[in-house]
Amino acid sequence: MGSGEWGVGSREWGVGSGVMGIGALGNGHRAMGIGQWVMGNGHWTLDIGHWTLGKVAISPFPTPYSPLPTPHFYLTNIIYRYMMFLYMMLLARSEKTMQIRLAVISNAGGSGKTTLSVHLAYELAKRSFNVALMDLDPQGSLTLFCGLSPPEPEHTLAAVLRDNFDGAWPLTPCWREKTDKVVLCQGGMVLTQTADELVLHKRGAYLLSDRLTDYPLDHDLIIFDCPATLGPLPLMALAASTHIVIPVQLEPKSIQGAAHLLEWYYYHCKHLRLKPEPEILGFVPNQNDSRRAAHRQMLSALPSQLEQMNIRAFPAIRDSTEFVNASGQGLPLHLYRPSHAAKDDFKDIASYIAGLIRNKKKTTE
Repeated sequence: MGSGEWGVGSREWGVGSGVMGIGALGNGHRAMGIGQWVMGNGHWTLDIGHWTLGKVAISPFPTPYSPLPTPHFYLTNIIYRYMMFLYMMLLARSEKTMQIRLAVISNAGGSGKTTLSVHLAYELAKRSFNVALMDLDPQGSLTLFCGLSPPEPEHTLAAVLRDNFDGAWPLTPCWREKTDKVVLCQGGMVLTQTADELVLHKRGAYLLSDRLTDYPLDHDLIIFDCPATLGPLPLMALAASTHIVIPVQLEPKSIQGAAHLLEWYYYHCKHLRLKPEPEILGFVPNQNDSRRAAHRQMLSALPSQLEQMNIRAFPAIRDSTEFVNASGQGLPLHLYRPSHAAKDDFKDIASYIAGLIRNKKKTTE
C-alpha cells in the first residue's frame, strides 16, 4: 500500500501523488491538483479546463495535447457524469425553491375546488405570472372548466406518473385567445387506476414531487386540483406542495369534514416526514349566500375559530349561478361575464399568493 504500482502512496495508480493520484493536490501528473488531468485547473479539469462545467466547452474526447488511455478516459467520464448529475440536482432544487405549489384540497364534494383553481389561475395570469394547473381528479373537471376536449390517457397526468416518463409534460394551453400564461395537465378516469397503483408503488406518495424535481417546470405557480377524497392522489399532492388551501361550504357537514382534513394533514406531514411541511395558506368559504342566517352565523364564527390554530380565513366567495354558466362555457367568470362583481371575490387570495411568489423570487436571487 506504500509505493507499488497499485499502491496508495506514490506510483502510477497511487492515491497519493502519482498518475491519477487522488490524495496529493499538488504534483502528480494526473493528480487532482495541478497535473494534466486535474480537477482544479489543468487541461481536463472539472472546474476551469477542458472538462469544465462552466467556463470552457465540455468535450468527451481527448485532444492532441492530452492523449488519454482508455481506463483514464472511463474514470474521467464517470467523474464528469457524476458532476453533471450534481449540477442538475442543484438546478432542480433551485427551480423548486422559486416556485409556489398550491394544493387545493377538500374531502367534501361540491366545495368549489375546481372553481377556486380556475379563477386563481386566471387572476394570477392577469398579473403576468405563469401558471400550471394539474388535474388530479378522475372526474377531470378542469377539462370542462377550461373548455378543452377530453384527452387520451397518454396526454394526462397519469402518463407523468408512469415509470417510463421521459420529462415531456403533457401541458395544454388554456384560453389561448386571451392569455398565454396558463397551461393544464389534464386528468381523467385513467387516474382511478393510477390511484390504485400508487398504493403499491415504492415512491407512491412522493411520485409527483419526484417528477417535479427530476423534470422541473419553470412556472411561477402550480395548482393541484384534488379529488374530494383523502386517498392516494391528494396525499401525493400534499407531498409535492409548498402550500395548501382548503375551500369549504358554509354548511355543518363541510365544516366537520374540514376538521377531519386538518387531522389528516397533521398526521401525514409527520408520517411522510415532509421537510418543510406545506403551509396551510388558509380556508376559503365558498358559495356564501348572505341572505341565509346560517351562512352569516358560520361566516362570522369561522375566522376566530381558525385563528386559534393560526390559520387565516380568506374573504368568502359568493354563491352565484354565473359560476355554473361560466364553467359550462369553459371560461372563468372574468371572460364569461367581465362586469360581474363575483369575479372580484378572488382578488384577496390572489394578491396573497402573488406576494408569496415575489418573496420566493427575492430570496433565491
